[in-house]
Amino acid sequence: MLPEVRALADKLIYDVAMVKYIATGLPQGGLERVVPGGWSVRQVLAHVAASQTMYARALDRFLTGEEPLPRGWDPDRINAEAAEAYARARLPGVLREFQASREATFSCFEQLTEAHLASPFWRVPSLGAVLTAWSRHCEAHALDLVDALPGARTDPMVLNWILHADYSDSPERTIRQQRVFAEVREQLKREEGE
Repeated sequence: MLPEVRALADKLIYDVAMVKYIATGLPQGGLERVVPGGWSVRQVLAHVAASQTMYARALDRFLTGEEPLPRGWDPDRINAEAAEAYARARLPGVLREFQASREATFSCFEQLTEAHLASPFWRVPSLGAVLTAWSRHCEAHALDLVDALPGARTDPMVLNWILHADYSDSPERTIRQQRVFAEVREQLKREEGE
């Protein structure tokens, strides 16, 4: 596996592990809690798992010389249509989908060459740029989960994940990350005072 692809694979391993960690430690009713934007935690988890599956399939089609994404593909439309289906997603199935999509992605990653990474992908100048963008999707929703699940906000493993995430491409997420950091700092100061 190419070193730059190995780095993306390592990130995917970490991100999927963190999502599974959060998902398997949810409080009673946690799946139905609402994240910013109106989706439930259940819908966000299913959305991220389904997106990972879509990425793996698109990458596989790319490697076989097919059009990676269908003509007229519109992620906003797809997300809006899928929200209803995601509302009924069962957690065990979502977790299985994370695992299966990760394995399918790794299978594709093993085949990638430097020429593949430099090749155009759909409407983007290079597959490398697409893979980098896709690699940020999971942690992009990390703040949504933390906002809906106060217990996750104080969990050291979750904090390590979101406070080290690179949200520089999103001013809104950067502000939310800084807000969590400030809250954690204040909490630690209060605990030291006690």
